Amino acid sequence: MKNQPIDWSTGEVLLGGKRLVVGPYFTYERLCRLSFRWRVKISHCRPAEGSVIHFAKVRRPREFDGIFFEVLLEFLDSRLDTVDLCALTYSDGRRWDKRTDLKETTRRNIHEEWLERILGPPPEYFEYSFPWGMVMSINDPREESEACVKIKYRK
Repeated sequence: MKNQPIDWSTGEVLLGGKRLVVGPYFTYERLCRLSFRWRVKISHCRPAEGSVIHFAKVRRPREFDGIFFEVLLEFLDSRLDTVDLCALTYSDGRRWDKRTDLKETTRRNIHEEWLERILGPPPEYFEYSFPWGMVMSINDPREESEACVKIKYRK
């Protein structure tokens, strides 16, 4: 990965040191073996359309290109399906329980400026497509319209 936090050619994301790299082939089982060492909190599981979804939150924000992000991993059955990156803004501190439309608009602007800086001019709807999946700037309806960068891997 050549010391980059995200390898856009493979979709791999460096989360801790040089050892915790997640990407399209990362599994829930591997995360469970590493979770204590890498300070990852596996929050909950729920059935969905015959599958099981596992969520894991990296406990400390990660810095990518000078911006601190909260990181959430979502596994569909055993396979890593998405990585959500949510920028921390100055007004956040470490509290996420006081979201406002203004904060989420500010956060989405941070995401879109960052994506444009590192990936180039944005395609329609800020959805960048790669052979391994796609990267989007969205407001996640599941999380009270929280703005995030979603890295979604192909099946």
